[in-house]
Amino acid sequence: TPVLLPLSAAVNTYAVPANVLAAPFVPFITVPGTFAAVISTTLPWLAVPILWCCGLAAACLGLIGRAAAGFPQATAPWPEGWVGWGLVVLYVFAALVLAWGLVDRFRYWHMVLLAGAAAAMLALVLPVTALAPSRGLDHWRVALCDVGQGDMLVIRTQESAGVVVDAGEDPLLADQCLEKLGLDTVEALVLTHEHSDHYGGTAGVIEDRAPGTVLHAGSADWDVDAEVESVAELPASVPVYRPQAGEVFEFTRELRVRLTVWVAEAHHAEANDNSLVALFEIADPQLPVGQIGAVSHPLRLLAMGDMEEAATASLLRRDGVPPGVHLLKVAHHGAANGGTELLEATRPAAALIGVGQDNSYGHPSAEIIRTLEAVGASVYRTDLHGTVAFSLGPNGLEAMELR
Repeated sequence: TPVLLPLSAAVNTYAVPANVLAAPFVPFITVPGTFAAVISTTLPWLAVPILWCCGLAAACLGLIGRAAAGFPQATAPWPEGWVGWGLVVLYVFAALVLAWGLVDRFRYWHMVLLAGAAAAMLALVLPVTALAPSRGLDHWRVALCDVGQGDMLVIRTQESAGVVVDAGEDPLLADQCLEKLGLDTVEALVLTHEHSDHYGGTAGVIEDRAPGTVLHAGSADWDVDAEVESVAELPASVPVYRPQAGEVFEFTRELRVRLTVWVAEAHHAEANDNSLVALFEIADPQLPVGQIGAVSHPLRLLAMGDMEEAATASLLRRDGVPPGVHLLKVAHHGAANGGTELLEATRPAAALIGVGQDNSYGHPSAEIIRTLEAVGASVYRTDLHGTVAFSLGPNGLEAMELR
């Protein structure tokens, strides 16, 4: 506990029962696994089936871990500073007294010590934890949704509302992501262009969450109404609108979110280059001046759609680079044809890549990943990290995987 708390600033509520359930499987991994490792260089034909058997037991551990992590309040925030350290001491002391009593049978003074430690823990932990600011899902600002080989971003505007950029191709995955985020209102749905891995999941977004408006770009001959109607039943009252570069849309009820259309062209022969590229500026009026995400220093997210290298280079020469980009949604699932010029010019703190596991396109490109690492960006990929939510803390951006 003293080692884990500084790393996560939270306690795993179900860790003890989860470990009790997992313990019987551990010997079936460690003992035969060690034996297989020893013989693997001389008898690989024997080591492989043994390791497969170990893999079945390991899969059971994975299932238990995922199930425990998915329960409500799976992690509980822990107070910081001297209060937090004092609680750790009490917690460890209570655990030692309990263990001592179990081994050496309880005596009266054991019970007094245990009861005193437990009472002190409850008296301090419950009110302090309730008053402590949450570091979890409640404070997320931007989320990269795992929708397989496709793109979907969510920018929070209110407690249970936000702007959705693209919807992937699978309506079920899109709906599951919004459910996980607690989003029941879509203030705007932005469809960057006409490829189905960006709009095919629209039904999952608008089911019971009719958007305030649908913004789109794409090629001039893309019949948005017909395409969207082919995958989802959009209410007739929802306006569908193609914005122009430079247009601004603001959402200011709780958080202050400004969407600026950086580019939304329609004349390119390649549909990817007709993507709507959006710059989001996200500010929380409650954050102190100077902190990332405050009104004076908004969190900036640049969502590139699927724009490719030549069009991006032309755009950079013409309009320059948006200043101070913190989050970059990498173009075209990290494909090599997105180029590296924008990555080097923006040098984001974090790069977001929506990509499916074992996809046949080879996304993301090794060159793109190398460039992002070279410019110091933390890379988040849905094939490796699942859905990722970003919040703002005293130390800046914090990422949380939502498996």
